[in-house]
Formats: sequence, C-alpha cells, structure tokens
Amino acid sequence: MDIILLENNLESAEGDSTTIYLDDKGNPTGGKGHLILPTDINPATGVVYKVGDFVPAYQIEAWFVADVDTAKNQTENILQTKFGMNLYSLPNYCQEALIELCFNVGAVEFADFVNTIGLIKAGNYSGAAVHLGQNLEWVKDVGPVRSKRIQDMIAGTWTPPSQPVEVAENP
Repeated sequence: MDIILLENNLESAEGDSTTIYLDDKGNPTGGKGHLILPTDINPATGVVYKVGDFVPAYQIEAWFVADVDTAKNQTENILQTKFGMNLYSLPNYCQEALIELCFNVGAVEFADFVNTIGLIKAGNYSGAAVHLGQNLEWVKDVGPVRSKRIQDMIAGTWTPPSQPVEVAENP
C-alpha cells in the first residue's frame, strides 16, 4: 500500500477547510473531512468546535493523521472479522480504495457494503467496482469523479496521475 498516494487522494477529495462547516449530511466537519467529535475542543474557546470556528493548520494535520490511521485500522478489522479477509492480501490500489471508502462513509456504513466486499473476496474486482457504482446514494455523496476513481482503483484499471516533471534550467 502506498500511504502517500492514499493521503494525497484523500486530501484532494476532501479539501482542506480551516473553518468548521456542515457537510452534506449536516454534520459539523473541518480540516480534511474530519467529523467534529465531542472531544474536539477549540483551544481558543475551551468548548467543542462549532460551525464557523477557525481551525489552525497543526490541528487539521493532527486530525488527518489520526483519521487516516483510524480508517486503515477499521478497514483492516472489518474485513478480517466480518468477511474473513486480509486487507494486505488485496491489490494495493484496492486496499487504498477500501480505506478511502471507510474514511468517507465511516466504519458502520462501510461494514454494510456486503455485496461489494463479497465480490472483492471472490476476486471479482471489476464486478465489485460496477456494484459499488450502482450505490447511487454513495455516488451522489462522493461525487462522480471520486466515485469513478475509487471504482477504477478496485477494478485495477486506475492509473495514478503523473508527477510533475521538473525541468532543469539551461545553464
């Protein structure tokens, strides 16, 4: 698994908000897709962050690192306990796609993607990708570009964007 690629994909898809806002489900969110929890205390006010509060860069990064780690652990645990699968036996892009899926929808909803995960377990990656794309609520939630990328990652047809090529200046 390429953790840097996973983090880059998440950062690109989630954005980076220095202000707490309500996500499309009405949940207070900030930083890079971080769901505000009762333990997320704003040091400027001494109370839980609320919509409109500023979030400093160090807090955004701390949340992101913890949220990625949580999503990775939850994905690994759910696949093992509910489906008898080892996350790390899957193709790399499929691993990253499943972790991103868990990051986005949360562990409870991720565990309900029974048919998609069942197809992955059976080795039918393209079928799993198609089935995931038929989940219209999820596609609407993440948007067409992100859903297509995650489906392609699961199917094994995704190619990461090229890194910019540095051009040396003429001496």
